[in-house]
Amino acid sequence: YWRDAMFKLVRLTIGSCIPCLKARATRQHNYLVTQVQTLLTEGLWQVVGVDLAGPYGRSSTTATDATTEDTNKSHYLLLVHDYVSGYTVARPLRDSKSTTVASVLDCVFLEHGSPAVLLTDHDRTILSGKAVKLTLARHGTRHYILPGYSYHLGFWERAHKDFVEVTRALQASRPVTGPHAPAPTTETSYIADYMVAVRAYNHTPRLWANVTPFQLHFGYSGRLPGLHPETDNAVDWDTLNMRYTSTNIVDFIQKNVPLLTEAREKMESTLGEYLELWRIKQQRHLERYTNENPNDYEPKLFDLIFTTKRSDSSIGNHLQTHWSGPFTIVQLQGSSMVKAIQGILLEGLGGVTAKEDRTTAIVPLSYGASESFSLKNVVHARALQEAVSNYYQKSQRAYLDSDGTLRTMKLTTPSQPDDSRRVSMARDRTALQHAHLPMPAHLRSEDHGGEETTEDLPPLSPRPAHDGLEAEQEQEDPSSSSTAFNSPLAWATPTPGDTNEEQLHVEGTSTPEQMTEEDSPPDDVDITSKLRECLGDSTRPMFGKFTTSCPPSGSLVVSTKAPHIGLAKVTDDVISDSHIQLQALDVVEEDGMITTPEISSIDLYTTPYDSVIYVRPSSSNWTRARGKQLRDLLIK
Repeated sequence: YWRDAMFKLVRLTIGSCIPCLKARATRQHNYLVTQVQTLLTEGLWQVVGVDLAGPYGRSSTTATDATTEDTNKSHYLLLVHDYVSGYTVARPLRDSKSTTVASVLDCVFLEHGSPAVLLTDHDRTILSGKAVKLTLARHGTRHYILPGYSYHLGFWERAHKDFVEVTRALQASRPVTGPHAPAPTTETSYIADYMVAVRAYNHTPRLWANVTPFQLHFGYSGRLPGLHPETDNAVDWDTLNMRYTSTNIVDFIQKNVPLLTEAREKMESTLGEYLELWRIKQQRHLERYTNENPNDYEPKLFDLIFTTKRSDSSIGNHLQTHWSGPFTIVQLQGSSMVKAIQGILLEGLGGVTAKEDRTTAIVPLSYGASESFSLKNVVHARALQEAVSNYYQKSQRAYLDSDGTLRTMKLTTPSQPDDSRRVSMARDRTALQHAHLPMPAHLRSEDHGGEETTEDLPPLSPRPAHDGLEAEQEQEDPSSSSTAFNSPLAWATPTPGDTNEEQLHVEGTSTPEQMTEEDSPPDDVDITSKLRECLGDSTRPMFGKFTTSCPPSGSLVVSTKAPHIGLAKVTDDVISDSHIQLQALDVVEEDGMITTPEISSIDLYTTPYDSVIYVRPSSSNWTRARGKQLRDLLIK
C-alpha cells in the first residue's frame, strides 16, 4: 500500500504512540539517575547481556563475492555486558555462525565465570542456535530473550551507543597528513578502535559508584562451576520472568500444560454443544422440508406436472408465481430427470403412443419440443390428472387454452388423429377474441359448424384474472388493444398492426388437406411466406435473407417453423435434398455482448432449408454491430 505523504503519516503515527513515549521517557530517566532499586540482581556477573556487532570492513556481504582474505579477518564483535557493573567483554569474530559464537562464549565464561542468566534480543537464528544452547547448558546458564516487538530496549544498547561514539571520535582525532599520519585504513582498524572504546568504558566510573566497572568486576565472588543458578537468591527471578521470555522449552511446556488442558476441555465442551444444537436444527429442518416437499413421487409416462426453473427460497419476486404448466411427461430419464412437453397430452389421441418399455412416448412434432426437468423442480398434479381422466371417460378432451384457462372439447373419434390441429385452432380462436380481431374463415367455420363445443373449467394460474382485467380495459378503449400470449403458437397469432381483414380472409382460404406431413398449422406457411416477402431470398448466404440453397454445416440461421422458432445452428446439411438438421440456440446479452449457448432441453430437429433465414457462418466472436443486427432481425 502506498499513498502521498506516506512518510509523514508514518512519522506522525509512530510519534504519537503512547507506550513508546512512556518507554522512551523511562529509559532516559533510568539512564540519568541510574536507579539501583530497579536492578534484577544484587550480584556482579550474574545477569549479562550478549549482542553481536558488525559486520565491519567487509568488502561484500554475499558468499559468492567473499575472498579468502575476508574469511581470515575479523568482521564481527561479540559483546558481553554485565547488568550491574557495566563491565563489557569484547571478542572479535571472523563470522557470525552459531558455532563460532558458542565457542567464544565458552572461552569468555571459562575466563570470567559462568553467569546465572544470559539476556539477548529477539534473535532466533544465531544467539538461539543449538550450539549456543549446548554451551549455556554446560555452564548452567539460563537464557532469556526480549519479547517480540518489545518497545523496551536491552540494557546494553545504551553502552553500545557510547562505544560507537567513542570509536568515531578516535578515528576523527587522527591526523590525515604529516609525519605522524597513520597508514591507510585497513579492514580491522574499526574493530581495533571499537575495542579501545570498550577498554575506555571499562575504566570510567559510573555516576552512582566511585569505582570503575573494571574494579567492580575483578572484585566480585563468582559462581562456582556446577552450582545451580536458582539456588542463589541474588537474582530476582519473578521480575526477570515478567520482563523477559525464557527459552527453556521444558519449563514453558510444564507451565502451559494445565492451561492447554483446560482450554482443550472447554473447547471440546463448547464444540460438542454447538454440534448438538446444529444436529437438532438440521433434523428439524429436514423434517419440515420432508413434510413440505415429499420426495416419494415416482414419475410415470403421461403424468401431468407443474415445473419451475428456480428454487422456492430465491430472493425477490416472492409475491409472483414462478411455476408453469401443466406439462405432460413423455420420457423418463433415469431416477431424477424427466422430459415433458407443455400442454395436456393423452395416450391414444393425435398419434401419441408409448413404447413397449413404457419409458418413452412417441409424440408428433406438432405438439412442440420437449424440455428436461429435475424431479426436485417438479410437482405432480394428481387432482388435475384425475379431472382430465374423468372428462376423457365422458368423451371430452381437456386442453389448456391460450389465456391460461382449462377448457374441454368433444371428441370426434376415440383416437382423434387431428387432435393437435383442433387444439391449436381452439387456442387461436381464443387469442383472436382477446385481441378483438376478425375471425378467419376456417376458424369461424369450425367454430359455428357444430363439430366442437368448448366448456370453461376453473383457471390453472393467476393469468386469467390478469387477462380479464386487460379485457375490461380493452372494452373501454378498443383502439389500444395489444396483448401478447404465452403460447407455442404466438408466431401464428396475428397482431392488429400487421393483419387486416382482407389478409385474414386470404389466410382463411387454406384447408386442412394442405397441411404438411408434420401436422403443422396452415398459418405457419403463411407466416413464412410473409417473412419471405418482407426479407427476400438469396442464392448465396446473406445476412437476413432466406436461403434458396442448403446452408453449410456450423452456420447460424433463424428457424421459422416448430418446434423451435428462433436462432439455431446447422448441425448436419445432408439429411435429405430439402431438409437440414438444426440445434436450438439461445440469445444471451451481457454488457452489450451477445452469446449463443445451446438449449439442451430441445432435441435436434429437422426443417426445410428454404424456411430458414441466414445469419452468419459461425457462432464465435459476436461484434456489437452484428449483435444489434441480430436483435433487430429477431424482433422483426
